[in-house]
Amino acid sequence: MYDLVVTYLDSNQKDWQEAYTKYMEEEIKEGKQERTNRQAFGEERIRDWETLKYYLRGVEKNCKWVRNVIIIMQNKNQIPKWLNTNCKRLRIIFHEDFISKEILPTFNACQIGMYVSNIKELSDLYVMSDDDYYFLNEIPVDMFFKEGKTIQQNNKMDYAPYTEKYTNASDGVWYKILNNNLKVETKYMNGEKVKYYISHLPEARDKKLEQQVIKDNEELFLEAFKTSKFRNGNQFCAQIFPNILKIQKKCIFDNTMATQCKYATLKSTLNFKDYENYKIVCFNDTEQLDDFEITKNKLIDFLEGKLSQKSSFEK
Repeated sequence: MYDLVVTYLDSNQKDWQEAYTKYMEEEIKEGKQERTNRQAFGEERIRDWETLKYYLRGVEKNCKWVRNVIIIMQNKNQIPKWLNTNCKRLRIIFHEDFISKEILPTFNACQIGMYVSNIKELSDLYVMSDDDYYFLNEIPVDMFFKEGKTIQQNNKMDYAPYTEKYTNASDGVWYKILNNNLKVETKYMNGEKVKYYISHLPEARDKKLEQQVIKDNEELFLEAFKTSKFRNGNQFCAQIFPNILKIQKKCIFDNTMATQCKYATLKSTLNFKDYENYKIVCFNDTEQLDDFEITKNKLIDFLEGKLSQKSSFEK
């Protein structure tokens, strides 16, 4: 059996808001961050769509092979009132349980994802997910794992660092992070230089490989995340781990996920019905969102239609 890990944030929680604002203003004042850095401070990074219960319903209904669901939260104040904390298949993990105190608190999903393999009770092979990835229809285990290995998409790209065409764009911070990843990934290449496209869907991960990569680059990663409690261009992201699995061919390549799963950018005109037959859909919040309340209501209506049955994760 395999664990599934999901990160969760309630950005409406008062204590979290106060801490977020405090550290944001401090870092801007100290010159560590630009207020215009949407990768750090964009609303789309933190907005709560109030759909975690549908995420969990989808896991329970459509991922029978999942052993435990591990929800990562900043602290106990983030626990939703409706969540059944006594559920036998639920584990709640706080940042302090697996991230070095040297770089806490953090408001950076990239940093959180980098250290997930430090969770002690985590299965050796697991699925890493965001809470905007919805499991809408039955999902076989071999979409993620087979023969004791992870399944990875073979989405190879031409090897070359991302150029100024990307790094000067509004989301340039993200491409700088990918370039930082690429420098580390190159250490694990045996002659053939290659890079891989990010699919923005749940990923099968290998705990032991991640622990080795962290050990190999411990100081590099730690110093990078010390530069800011928010996302910036000095840092790394956890996409580095599946990429190294691919580079070292320690996985099974299969592009089934690419055909049966989908990414969609949230906006008020989105026709959610177009996505009801996919196995997994990422309904992603971006700066292109035109009307949050209208879109949120449409999303919840759609999810209620697909996943109306209450799960054991709910009180």
